Amino acid sequence: MNENIYDEYKANRQNHSVPARLALGWTRQRHKLLDRMARLQFVWAIRDGQCHQARWKQDGFDIRAVVIGDPDGWFDTGIFMYGRFANQWQAGAVRYWQGNGRSCQWFVPADFGYRHEYYRRACDFGDGWSYVGIRLIVSKQGVTLATETRTGLESDADIDVFTEAALELADIAVPEAQAKMKELCDCGKAA
Repeated sequence: MNENIYDEYKANRQNHSVPARLALGWTRQRHKLLDRMARLQFVWAIRDGQCHQARWKQDGFDIRAVVIGDPDGWFDTGIFMYGRFANQWQAGAVRYWQGNGRSCQWFVPADFGYRHEYYRRACDFGDGWSYVGIRLIVSKQGVTLATETRTGLESDADIDVFTEAALELADIAVPEAQAKMKELCDCGKAA
């Protein structure tokens, strides 16, 4: 294990208080991701401190990943991940005060062990963070051959989360583009 990997492994162990095996797995996964990024010359363009878009070439195709808004993210992902606001009290709910009139609602967390953390995260939704997605476009000579989209990503997630999602989408879309190319090329031969 080289020095950089060892230092990152130690930092994962100390900062996250996780078992050695898990910290080593995280470290290896991150370095595998970094190696793939270097091979593809994959780099995110950053706008307002967040990932905006990336372009790279893979298997002869031009690929572009664009971060898009996910207006349904809270309803599709957030309530299952963090919890939901309710008008009536339920066991484990956190009191939610809003406005000057001190009208009270409740926040029912998805996991009661983290109810205050999840409550703060839910209250910050829309101001400090939101849900976004990645739209991936695979093309050749300006012709779009495949697209894939993944939503439900937190806008303030680590750049590695965005990178992994974009590369996973590319792993799905590139074979689709290859099949489309084959189909298009075979159509020309049949005519």
